Amino acid sequence: YPLLKPMVVKHILRTELAGSLRWLTGSLGGKQGPEPAAFLAETLPTLEAAIDGPYFLGANMCYADVSVFAVLRECLDYECFDETALLMPYPKLAALMADLEAKSASWIDQRVARHQF
Repeated sequence: YPLLKPMVVKHILRTELAGSLRWLTGSLGGKQGPEPAAFLAETLPTLEAAIDGPYFLGANMCYADVSVFAVLRECLDYECFDETALLMPYPKLAALMADLEAKSASWIDQRVARHQF
């Protein structure tokens, strides 16, 4: 939760009361240190090497593809990660993320509309 709390607080300050408290977000500090980004940077080469085609097991999507997409998507939504810079050296992983993002977009939009505020 050390990354989640500042992100949620910043979001609330930027959006509630017509953004009138936006100026306070600067006092919360910037990125949350190098540890999460360093850990992710160590993990990405392993994921890239494991992709054997457009998906982890070749031509057909499997649970591993969806699982990696879901976890990595959640991680990359944090402000401390620069998705473009992190995925640039990993073209297979970037392609996998883009493919699954496109395939899941309508389902995610539907779930958000039905089940979230």
